Amino acid sequence: MRVGGETEMAIKRGNYRKIYARLWTTHEFRSLPDTLKILTLYLLSGPQTNRIGLFRFSIGQAGEDLGADRQRIKVRLARVCNAYHWEYDAVGCVLWIPSW
Repeated sequence: MRVGGETEMAIKRGNYRKIYARLWTTHEFRSLPDTLKILTLYLLSGPQTNRIGLFRFSIGQAGEDLGADRQRIKVRLARVCNAYHWEYDAVGCVLWIPSW
């Protein structure tokens, strides 16, 4: 059955994102505390991402998804962006992952 251009099976499978195995061995990732590793994985593969690495990012939604308050997400996001040289525009709520 087709629903809005997608097969029923595709809807059940949902979206997926690749996480490259070498991420786990990079200095940047290994030096992060676990809470920042989880946010990194969320930013690379979570429900707000897209295929080009430039997307609207809601701190509120991330907080709900990860069970953390907005302020903690803001602080953690700044640290992850700093570690990987990613950019977050708080006014436009846009995250850019240049290495994507």
